[in-house]
Amino acid sequence: MQKKFLINNETVNVSNIIKSKDKVSFELEGKFYEFNLTHKTTNEISIERDQKNNHLRYKNGLTRIAGRQYKIEKEQLKRGGSGSDDHGSLKSPMPGKILKLAVTEGSEVLKGETLLVMEAMKMEHSLKAPCDCTVDQFLFKEGELVEGDIELIAITPKEEQS
Repeated sequence: MQKKFLINNETVNVSNIIKSKDKVSFELEGKFYEFNLTHKTTNEISIERDQKNNHLRYKNGLTRIAGRQYKIEKEQLKRGGSGSDDHGSLKSPMPGKILKLAVTEGSEVLKGETLLVMEAMKMEHSLKAPCDCTVDQFLFKEGELVEGDIELIAITPKEEQS
């Protein structure tokens, strides 16, 4: 599966993404990368590659790696129809805690189906599927604290799966 990201407003293709508890590997513009995850918090990740440690910090949509700053974001899904055709968001509405993952990774879900439930400001908020899709990956686990306006779930819309 291939995903498009914007790095400093330039589109790049990332494919063959494999994540586990302590490793992540992917192909970026035809070059293969593999990292060991050595530490992770809400805003920081420490990774090791070729016996070299790197510390990544991310805040407000910006990532700092080895003293250089990057703006990295997932390219927004292209939607058909009018500009007012709002399918919702897979981002956290505000800072909170992930209470429940309602489906599993790889599940095919219908538009409006609850994907996860989070608690914010002593209220429960359900994130629902914005379209018929497959849940590719939950980016956070049950019990984890998340910031506001960050992506929580990676999906592939049904029309892009063919």
